[in-house]
Amino acid sequence: MRSLVPVRIDGLTSDGMGTGLDERGRRWVVPGAPPGALIATGGRVRRGVRLGLLEPASDAVVPPCPAFGACGGCQLQEMPLDRQRREKQRALEKTLGGLGAEVLPLTGAASGYRYRNKMELSFGNARYLSGEELHGGVPREGRWLGMHAPGRFDKIVNIDGCTLMEPAMELVFREARAAILASPFPVWDNRAFTGFWRYLRLRSGESGVHVSVYTAPGGEAEAAWIDAHLPSIGASGWVWVETESTGDVARGRARTMAGAQEVVTHLAGVEHSLDADAFFQVNREGAEVLLSVVAVLSGTGRLLLDLYCGTGAIGLALARGFERVFGVERHEAAVEAARRTARSAGIEATFLVGDVERLLTELPEAPDVVVVDPPRNGLHANALAWLTGCPAKKLVYVACKASSLARDGQALVQAGWRCRSWRAVDLFPQTGHVEVVALFER
Repeated sequence: MRSLVPVRIDGLTSDGMGTGLDERGRRWVVPGAPPGALIATGGRVRRGVRLGLLEPASDAVVPPCPAFGACGGCQLQEMPLDRQRREKQRALEKTLGGLGAEVLPLTGAASGYRYRNKMELSFGNARYLSGEELHGGVPREGRWLGMHAPGRFDKIVNIDGCTLMEPAMELVFREARAAILASPFPVWDNRAFTGFWRYLRLRSGESGVHVSVYTAPGGEAEAAWIDAHLPSIGASGWVWVETESTGDVARGRARTMAGAQEVVTHLAGVEHSLDADAFFQVNREGAEVLLSVVAVLSGTGRLLLDLYCGTGAIGLALARGFERVFGVERHEAAVEAARRTARSAGIEATFLVGDVERLLTELPEAPDVVVVDPPRNGLHANALAWLTGCPAKKLVYVACKASSLARDGQALVQAGWRCRSWRAVDLFPQTGHVEVVALFER
């Protein structure tokens, strides 16, 4: 029997996990623990496990999602949106305090739900059950579709909807779910590596909802079923992808497809035509807020250098304030999408494929403004070294992990940059994630 330790949660970490003190004065870090609540925890102090709620916070709300607490995707649904944002801001101020910058108030879209325009779900034959469900006789074996339970590659948190999905996407998801789970073909067994249905990926936009169905290799019976049933799920387009890999990654070879294979969406007045698996902001309304913050901090100039540019959303949104945009991204498909978007919009922009740290020496001229949007681990050491000596007037750092910004920012400050200000944008309500935009000037 695991011993229970009462902990009064008094805040969030910069990664959105609850933190608080027990009766012995030890500080715990516990995922899914809301500030103000008294929880029962156990495990390791630095990475505790929530084992029960002893006393809710005074402003606690009832989570609208029935899978809350099991899915792991949302950790903050017990908190009102304004409280979530206050706590995120407070945690970020601690993490980024060493930059010595002006702190601007956190901002974000008005809605805290129904914002995700892309979802990837897994099929499985073993369902994750809570303690109550285990003792209540709820069946574990069956045909399930949902998210993997945290830390479990072999257990699926079964869902029939999601409070974060855009409404149009949820309608298509339910149609696809009902049809596929009623099919005669088995779902994937992640232990035995057997079964047919593997993953379901959805992407929504103004042009409709695209569905990607990933399976093990199929025969004539599977092909006939897919051709007969997928056209009726209400998607604007769909693709059937076969994979022989046993790894838990949704990739493979397209076998059949129908309808539109791209989803059209607008961001900051620019039309983007996105592939099903393209990396793009999952919260369109929140992304509009993010781009407006980046635009204000970037200002205008002659040449904008957009590093880790992805499909070019930031550079193309800022292009009207610059004579030229120059972007660098390692993923070829993303660069092709950025080039198509620029051509369609009549924007003067150049996008190169390759690692940022390798292509910086090929720049045609010195930029006026540099925007970087690196992965969670932050800037590559060589890219950071180049930026410390970059002659640009401004550097705008878009961070999806505050601790990476804090580390890289200190190196920039020591090299002669000054962090003028930073502002957080809450792109992912109900979760601990947040984007931070920081302005550095010479």
